[in-house]
Amino acid sequence: MNKRISELFDYGDEIVVDERIGGSFDPCEIEELTMKKIHAEAAPAPGTRRRLRGGVIAVIAAAVCLILCGAGYAAGLFHQQYNWKGEAVGEPQTMQPIDQKKMIEVRSLSDAETIQAILDDREGRELVIVHDVTGDNYSLRSEPVSSLEELRERLEAEGSPLRAPYKIPEGYVLTDGYVAFDSRGGYTLQVSELRRDGLQVDRYDAPPENDFISGYRLDYENGSGSRLFIYVTLNEGAAYGFSAADGETMTPVAVDGMEEALLQSYEAGATVYMLHYLEEPIRYEDRVVLTHPDLEVHPFTEAYYLFNGRNVDADSLMQMLKP
Repeated sequence: MNKRISELFDYGDEIVVDERIGGSFDPCEIEELTMKKIHAEAAPAPGTRRRLRGGVIAVIAAAVCLILCGAGYAAGLFHQQYNWKGEAVGEPQTMQPIDQKKMIEVRSLSDAETIQAILDDREGRELVIVHDVTGDNYSLRSEPVSSLEELRERLEAEGSPLRAPYKIPEGYVLTDGYVAFDSRGGYTLQVSELRRDGLQVDRYDAPPENDFISGYRLDYENGSGSRLFIYVTLNEGAAYGFSAADGETMTPVAVDGMEEALLQSYEAGATVYMLHYLEEPIRYEDRVVLTHPDLEVHPFTEAYYLFNGRNVDADSLMQMLKP
């Protein structure tokens, strides 16, 4: 999975795809379009927070896991919502076939690529915000990690409440990985530029001593092309919902150190969703407040984990957090 796709998980970044893309999609196109659909459906009303957390993350994760596991997009994909206990919530819902015009915000592909190129052009943990007529686009404050050992060392060095996997199933090689940062405060505007194309670009930095790791992502692949996907983030307390299609099972499981854990099983693999409540809340300064200073920032109170594997059995996924 390339860098551009992985950064879709920085939900402030709006990667927009032009409707000229053809009607037959490869998995990466589907993933990108799905992210855009979720952005559109989760668009906030004036005065509300823009950062997407809680249940929205669970829905996004479920969609991406289905993509990574090779599920096709068709009518009936999302059949039923479930809670952490594996209980069905609400009535079964049928997802209609993809309607490009409804799910894609129409903007020229060149404009979208220009915005993404600006967001990518940053130094270290610099925060870049691009303002255009559709809203604000935020870069991911992140740094790459090259190994599981490096990730574990970084988490341990700052006493992070986030846990790293102890082991990865045999045969899987890391293809992409990063740690994401939030700040306890101190964003400072360094440069503000109004470009000829009408885009305003603001660049901020933050004192390194105020930074802390707020999440990470690891992408693995084996020799046969099967993927293992690990996504972890600090989160504000919220209700979670998980979607499953016909033929998939949702089973509550016990995982050491987790207050909640849910196993989703399907023919191509499995996903384990997990939640751990923090002993102490972590307060942070939301980058969105830089452009919307009237918004309230809620502290992180929990850590959300998602382990997904294609052709990886459920037991192997859950064993990754055991020493």
